[in-house]
Amino acid sequence: MKKIILFMSAIVAHFFSTAQCAHTLNMIDTYGDGWNGSTVDITVNGAAVQTGVTLASGSAGLQNFTANTGDAVALSNWVSGSPWDGEIQWNITDGGGNIISSGVFGDVTGGVGACPNCPPPSGITLANLGSTSADISWTAGGTETEWYFEINGVGSSVTTTTQSVTGLTPNDSVFVNISAICAVGDTSGILSGFFITYPPAPNAPSGVTCSSGTPGVAITDDFEGGLNWTGDVGTTGNGIWKIDANGTPSGGTGPSAAYSGSNYMYYEASVGGTDTATLVSSAVDLTAAANSAELSFWMHAAGATVGTLEVGVSTSSTGPFTSVFTFSGNYQTGSNDTWIPVGVDLTSYIGQNIYLGFTVYRLPVTNPLGYAWSSDFAIDLVEVNSCFSCLAPSGLTASNVAATSADVSWTAGGTETEWFLIVNGAGTTQTSTTASLTGLMANTAYTAQVHAVCAPGDTSVASPALTFNTLCDAALGPTNETFDAGFSNCWSQETTDSLDWLVGSGGTPSGGTGPSDDFTGITTGTSGNYMYIETSVPVAHGDVATMYSEVIDISGLTNPELRFLNHMYGDAMGTLEVDLWDASTGTVVGNVFTHTGDRGNQWNEELIMLSTTATLVQFSITATLDSNVNGQTWPGDMAIDEFGVREAAANDLALVAAAVASGCDLTATEPIELWVVNQGLVAESAFDLSYAVNGGTPVVESITSTVNPGDTLKYVFTATADMTADGVYNLDFACVLSTDNDL
Repeated sequence: MKKIILFMSAIVAHFFSTAQCAHTLNMIDTYGDGWNGSTVDITVNGAAVQTGVTLASGSAGLQNFTANTGDAVALSNWVSGSPWDGEIQWNITDGGGNIISSGVFGDVTGGVGACPNCPPPSGITLANLGSTSADISWTAGGTETEWYFEINGVGSSVTTTTQSVTGLTPNDSVFVNISAICAVGDTSGILSGFFITYPPAPNAPSGVTCSSGTPGVAITDDFEGGLNWTGDVGTTGNGIWKIDANGTPSGGTGPSAAYSGSNYMYYEASVGGTDTATLVSSAVDLTAAANSAELSFWMHAAGATVGTLEVGVSTSSTGPFTSVFTFSGNYQTGSNDTWIPVGVDLTSYIGQNIYLGFTVYRLPVTNPLGYAWSSDFAIDLVEVNSCFSCLAPSGLTASNVAATSADVSWTAGGTETEWFLIVNGAGTTQTSTTASLTGLMANTAYTAQVHAVCAPGDTSVASPALTFNTLCDAALGPTNETFDAGFSNCWSQETTDSLDWLVGSGGTPSGGTGPSDDFTGITTGTSGNYMYIETSVPVAHGDVATMYSEVIDISGLTNPELRFLNHMYGDAMGTLEVDLWDASTGTVVGNVFTHTGDRGNQWNEELIMLSTTATLVQFSITATLDSNVNGQTWPGDMAIDEFGVREAAANDLALVAAAVASGCDLTATEPIELWVVNQGLVAESAFDLSYAVNGGTPVVESITSTVNPGDTLKYVFTATADMTADGVYNLDFACVLSTDNDL
């Protein structure tokens, strides 16, 4: 059942006088996103009294204006602001709250103004709403000091504009009627409203009672130390559980902040995924527990279409789960409302290893509101308490984390002096509350838990799990990052720039810019990933995106060379820059590559010799956005792929350009020119160049002149080409160097 907290008001009576009074244009948008810039004017007796009136956002709003009894009230001058004017509805109410005209976008039919003798109250508000009580306030319509106040048909005379109502039924509709009493026999129209009380609050935690042992925690998790839960959980997509901080992506649902720490878990109810998702805890060890056990957690259920949260217990992480708690509908009215504590008795599970399953059932989109996204259920600070003779340690933390070492520390559960520390399944006995871990693998996730050893045969349950990642060690050159496994943990994004580089595959979202596939997908048909910047709105001209490569050890390379591919296609293409850093000092050695503007729909290979005394290097890759002649940035998606450092090839010639005649009336002796650049480390003076016309026999000519490293040879073939026949000519070129290291 939906528990949507509503408060609506209307004046339902007819009273007339000649005094001027407030009239109202009530604006409605059936989609709920405002009038999207569309406006209208309000006229009284043909003269505009309000111009450019609009509903800025939401599904409803109002604009007050004054008119006398008998005045002609109408709308005029509708101005469309979007293609969605079909969502617009409206009505005009007089001073007594009666609708005198209504319509949709473009309608201007008006009505006759009217003012009551005894003006009705207005501005009804609701505060301190609970399951059985609420405070109701309103604004006097005039100078009256008495009102008739009615709740669910039972009323009385009151002399204050705030009334505290008690004895209500939980989760029930409450109807309110208020009339101003201006004098004996002179009563205003009725201000009406209704609201729905909260459902009964779930049971709060009551704690455990221990006749033996000491109260202690079997598990506690506020989702700050990494995610140790399984099930329908992830980081992308909808219809799953996610870890989050601050508010959820959808407005009007979910909490605005965590209850404990920074993070909480929530079910993302937007379209997609599954309507049923279960979040499963790590094992909860109650084998040594005694007397009583209790699950406690904090819950936030705000939104118009909140479904059901069911908590279950199982002795297996895959279920089936036995239900121990169920809550349906919204409890909080907004994201800023406080979290509510929940307590569930688990005494019957003492002596077992159990798992907790938190399952959300999302309402189908066929519910009365027609959507289900407004139902982001959230939980935080999940604990199971019981009685233990040996209390588990707490506060397990990691510090001094490096690539191959880390320190873990904890707080003793009691007076014990011995502990058993388990790291990724391997256990060691410890006699101090700090352990130094060595011999770890770089860029690896580690999970640690610690048990207190109080006496022989008396060991506590495990502490809450701690997960940490070791740092990345320097990658040993040669390297080649293809991004096919995603964005590496050893790469990073700049946090102070305008936008991030994204992992891409296939084409980018915008047509006419960006690659259609990664480099191997185009050259071999085996698709992979690349990194790119998405330049569609809301990004703007001049925005910057920077990412940093892993640290690379080039000490084993005699002639280190940076090789990478870039794709810069689109008429709003900006600038790509690559800077070399000395990773040992964190300083920039210098810029090694810069290019601005469109290079065509192709991957471009860059080979850059690195001149540095540094042995540990890192690269920053920076994209700066530009715009086209129309002021658009979206045709500026640039990309990179296969980024790495290698040993430069000693022998490496490359064709970089060709010059061939084109036009009408070509001759039988057209010259053919090729440009060859020496990308290697040694001079070359013995290689062949060739061309073939329309698949014919290649014309091969041997080169004996010397081309030094970095130089370009512009060679015109001795043998010319016959192009006298009309038609299209296809020419194939080749450079053949028998010792080329980079074919």
